[in-house]
Amino acid sequence: MYHHLPGVAPADQMQNDGVEPSSFTTKLLQKVEELTLYSAEADKRLGEQQTLLLQMQAQLKAQQAEIDRLKAQEAARL
Repeated sequence: MYHHLPGVAPADQMQNDGVEPSSFTTKLLQKVEELTLYSAEADKRLGEQQTLLLQMQAQLKAQQAEIDRLKAQEAARL
């Protein structure tokens, strides 16, 4: 179940109690900044994971080539 943002009153409470525009705008800007920083960090982690994936794929390809070479070498001996 989803909940409202921490530090921001639920919509029904704001409707009943009213909203101070400057205070609400400040809170929204804080939430936008938090989400922007979170998104930037997530993008950085994704880039690191993609780099690691490419390295692992290259390593796997090299290992498979070595396996194939050794199989061919063993088959030639027999």
